[in-house]
Amino acid sequence: MAEISAARVVTPIRGRRRVQKKTPPPAAAKPDKAKRLVAKIRDHDSLAGEDMRFLWLNHSDLSGRDLRHANLRGARLNCVNMAGSDLRGAVLEGAVLTGACLQGTQLGDADLRNTLVTGANFQGAKGLRRETRRILQERGAIV
Repeated sequence: MAEISAARVVTPIRGRRRVQKKTPPPAAAKPDKAKRLVAKIRDHDSLAGEDMRFLWLNHSDLSGRDLRHANLRGARLNCVNMAGSDLRGAVLEGAVLTGACLQGTQLGDADLRNTLVTGANFQGAKGLRRETRRILQERGAIV
């Protein structure tokens, strides 16, 4: 039977003990991913298809960006400027968009389920169905 500790894994082998190095958790690459995304935002590179789940991007300027098929599920996007951005096919489920500016964005096939949109401005947004517009208005968005 092996003993598991926080620092190492000890496995007995015929009366002797062999010490194996602890493998790093798979989440060790996350800081590199965050740095890469911050660099892309800073350099105004395309963010199409990026996995940006649960990121806090409050007060960021993402205007005119290509965010097609980006995964922004659960992201904090308070007061973010996304005017003129392309969000076709993006997943914004559960995102917080309070006070965000989405004027003139392309939102065809975007997933806006369970988003918090109080005070968000969707004027001139393209690709929103009539039913989606009604729901956004009921939730406090400017449509």
